[in-house]
This record gives sequence, structure tokens and C-alpha cells, in this order.
Amino acid sequence: MTALRTMRNEESSNRRPSLGRVLSRSLLLLLNIAAIALLFAGAVSCYISPARFTTVFAFLGLLFPVWLVLNIIFCLVWLFCLRWYFLLSLAAMALCYSQVKNTCTLFPDVQQHKFDKHTLSVMTYNVAAFDKYDKNTPTLEYIRSRNADVVCLQEFAVSDNSSYITETEILLALKAYPYHFFTYSAEKAGRHFGVATFSKYPIINSKRIRISSKGNAAQYCDLNVDGDTVRVICCHLESFSFNANDLSSLDKAQTNPNGDSFRQAGETMRTRMAPRIRVRAKQAEEIAKLRDESPDKTIICGDFNDTPVSYTYHQIRKSLLDAHVEAERGFGNTYYHNGLGVRIDNILHTKEMHTSQFTTLREGSSDHFPLLATFTW
Repeated sequence: MTALRTMRNEESSNRRPSLGRVLSRSLLLLLNIAAIALLFAGAVSCYISPARFTTVFAFLGLLFPVWLVLNIIFCLVWLFCLRWYFLLSLAAMALCYSQVKNTCTLFPDVQQHKFDKHTLSVMTYNVAAFDKYDKNTPTLEYIRSRNADVVCLQEFAVSDNSSYITETEILLALKAYPYHFFTYSAEKAGRHFGVATFSKYPIINSKRIRISSKGNAAQYCDLNVDGDTVRVICCHLESFSFNANDLSSLDKAQTNPNGDSFRQAGETMRTRMAPRIRVRAKQAEEIAKLRDESPDKTIICGDFNDTPVSYTYHQIRKSLLDAHVEAERGFGNTYYHNGLGVRIDNILHTKEMHTSQFTTLREGSSDHFPLLATFTW
């Protein structure tokens, strides 16, 4: 009897988890809860204006893909350990579904509307000043080859000096677009820099949108598309304008994380990034006001210089549809640095229009990828 009791005690002792296992599981659970908290903090950045409140949430929103990946990893770890804790991250991601879908679209919802009568293709492209005002830039030929009905360009650049690319040369290269409108936000030493809209359809009204910026611009053009009016807003919102030292400090924090590199990266975030995040928030509010005053059919495209989980994107989009989310799978990143990609270029549209096709064109000579969408209504 004593021997049997001893055997049972040994079996019970073997089933009881060790102190080390309990502590490691508890630590893992605490880290999981921290990752969930960061996911929620990043998600709510869409609703907190960095111009009126802190920019902390804006930075957390910028890192939303990181928090998302961490929570996916925790789900997999708990599933591997056969623990129900995976439900915590799963529930958190479900609650943040809108931000998750905007970050990485798994199930686009392209629908063909057979009774639609109108078709309009739109291309948006940050052309990076045509390779620094290069008159032999391949970008113009590339734009012409895509043959979109409307082309919106950011970092559009021309020079008065014939040694560089001129406005006359651009108009000649894009003569398939008889209608155009330019807004220059910066002019120096005979060089002009801003945004441009080229159209195969008549521009019946156009206007510069006044946003607070020295080097960025926005405008709208009302197009007569076979008797229907479509407003196309082209914008290039506040850039971080990183210099070599800024990029170096951020890269070091990524490749060589330590106290000194984090301090330098923090200083770059405070002095370079935070002020521009605040400016961009105000610019987004101006675009949003114009969106609300626009006719039924409106397209907003351009370089937002902010991610889909941000106050900027949320303010501009609101009830609009995102062509990428509607018709393309994946992250849709349009800009890369050191292998890290972000989706900062967008084409949004009102619900009266339907996205029949959308492509992130992973080509071209710029540091941004162009976007091409086809709408019907």
C-alpha cells in the first residue's frame, strides 16, 4: 500500500510543471499582452490627431505591421504549445480588423459591374524629380507606355535651363494628354517642383489646394468624362525630408541596436519626424474638407507620405474606398529603404465608382512604385 502511494505521488510530481516552466510561460504571456497593447495603441493612432495631441501614437501606428507580425508569432507559439492563449492575439487582431486589412489585404473584393457605362484608368506616380531633372529620363516613355486616361505626378519637376528637362519637352513627350494642370510648390534657380495632372479628357475646372508646406503641394481637376464630372485630387503631403545623417541614425538603430544608436534615432524622431507628422495631419484635414465638398465621383491619389494605419490616411479616406484594398492582395508597398517597405502612395475613390482593376507596378526608375487603377460606373 505504501509503495502504491509512493508511485502515485511520483506520478503527480512528474505531471506538475517545474517552477522554471511556469516562470517562462508567465513571462511569455506578459510579452504577449504587451504586443497586444502595442497593436491596439497603433490601431487607435488613426483617430488621434498628432497636431493636437501627442505624436507617440503616430509612431506606434507607423510600426503597426511589426505589432501585427508579433501577434501572429505569439498565436503560432501558443498553438505549438497547445495552449488556449493564442485566442488573446487572435481576438486582438479581429478587433483591429480594419487596420489589419488596410495593412495586408488577403481577400480583395473585385466585382464586375456589367451595367457600368463609363471606364476611366488612372495612374499615380511619384517621379522623383525625373531623375534629378534629367532630360534623358526614361520615366516619360514609361508613363506613355502605360496609356492611362489620367496621370497624376508628384515631385513633378521642370527647369528653365535647356540642359535639363523642360516643360516644353514634357508636354511634347506626353502629347497624348492634351489637357494638363500644374501646381509648383517650390521654385529656385530656374527649377520648378510640385504636382501635375495630365488628362485625355477635358479639364473643366482646376485649382491649387492651399496646404501649409514649403515643398509639397496639392491640386484638383474636374474632368468631363463623356458628359460626367469626375474630380481628381492629386496630392503630395509633407515628407520627412531625411538627410544623410537622419537616415544613418535610423539605419544604425536597426542594424546595431544599442543605447547610443537608439538615442540618435530618438533625436531624429523628435526633431525631424514629429514636426512633419503634425504638419501632415493638418494637410490631411484640408484634403478631407475638399473631399466633403466634392461632387459625387471623386478620386484622391498621390503620395501621402504616411501608412494606411495613420491619422493622415484615415482622415483622407473616411468613407472612400481604397483601390488597393478592393482589388490587390498583399501589403502593396510602394516605397522601400534598406529592404523595408511601406505603402505610402494611394488611389482612393468614392463608392459611386467601382474598381475593376488595380496594380502596384513594381518597375520604373523612381524610388516609388507607380499605381494603376481602372474604374467603372
